[in-house]
Amino acid sequence: MEPQDTADRVSDRFCRDDADTTFRSCDGILFKVHRKNLEVVSEGFSPPEGTSSQSEIVPLTEDGATLNLLFQYMYPQRQPDLTKIDFKRLSEPAEAAEKYQVYAAMASCNVRMEFSYTEHPFEVMMMMYAFRHGYQDLMDKSQRKALEVSPTLAFESFPPQVYIAWTRYYAQWLDLIRFLHRPIDQMPNHIHESTMRRTTNGSCRSFPSWMHRHRC
Repeated sequence: MEPQDTADRVSDRFCRDDADTTFRSCDGILFKVHRKNLEVVSEGFSPPEGTSSQSEIVPLTEDGATLNLLFQYMYPQRQPDLTKIDFKRLSEPAEAAEKYQVYAAMASCNVRMEFSYTEHPFEVMMMMYAFRHGYQDLMDKSQRKALEVSPTLAFESFPPQVYIAWTRYYAQWLDLIRFLHRPIDQMPNHIHESTMRRTTNGSCRSFPSWMHRHRC
């Protein structure tokens, strides 16, 4: 086993002597928090059964900056101002809040995502926040914005499964546009009637439905 480059250090904010649970971030920061707060405020943050001694440390996969933000939602205090956090940095606490079911943090992150969507629509869609966690409003907005993404940008930016779903969604609308630009008298009657029924019935697959089919 390779030696750690630096020793663990205790968080400046979460260092109470009466704390009964200690977590370690992936970058070696210790967070001393109160078990009761974890149980009351979140559904997924309680330490494993049998972890009762303060000397036992529970390792987590999140980094110190993410946990420092997330644990603030565990206590009766003013919540962090997420508008001061760079949008690119917001994805980590947003995902951690969903992972551990910290409801106050989930709500705050969702509001911040909604607020930022006009400036960062593709980032919200690309990091799969709305799709993974079932935020329908953001999914609807992603669906409308998805058609504005160029094929080159989609290929360079999206993970493979997202790109596959996007290409199928994009292609169906290109087919529809081509069809609608054809003179009606050049269309076979059965094709015209079939396509018009599909269009008026709204049966073109939505982007979220393509995402679901590809299990993104």
